[in-house]
Parts: sequence; structure tokens; C-alpha cells
Amino acid sequence: MSVLAALWTRLAHPDNYAQYNSHKDFLTDLENFYKRARDVMQVTMVSLNRVESELEELCAEYATPALILSEYPLEVILDMMQRNIHSFENGRKSMDSLGM
Repeated sequence: MSVLAALWTRLAHPDNYAQYNSHKDFLTDLENFYKRARDVMQVTMVSLNRVESELEELCAEYATPALILSEYPLEVILDMMQRNIHSFENGRKSMDSLGM
């Protein structure tokens, strides 16, 4: 028995049993909806935290002054950018597969 249905049973008077039966399915569906919503929110939070860490990594990698980057050959900088773009595309694909 769902938590909401059990609560209704405790709060309802014995003469409200017919009303309880009419609302039992609704209360069970409502509880299941909130459980699914909670699960979706947890998946969303994990995905957003991963994106945040990837963005922080990208920012840390490219927030260095231009003088420091000038020490690296252009090919190295372009390769780093390409790897990060590929990483973001993979993250986006995985989020799309989760239906977000």
C-alpha cells in the first residue's frame, strides 16, 4: 500500500471507506509520479554536475594568459580545443540519450 493511501486510511473515518477506495488509485499514482520525478531530478543533477566540472576544467585550461599560450605551438592549442569539443559532444549525446 502506498504511503499516501496508508495516511488516508489513518485519517479517514470508517464511514469514508467508499471515498477512500475512490481516491486510492489516484493517491498511488500521485506517489509514483513523485518518485519518478525525484529520480529524473537526481539524474539531471548528476548530469549538470558533470557538465559543470567539464566547464571548470575547460575554463582552467583556457583561462591562462595569452603569453603562456604563445609558448605552445598552434597545433597543440588546436588539438586541445578539438579534444574538449569532442568531450562536450559526447556529454551532450549522453544527455540526449537520457531524454534531457
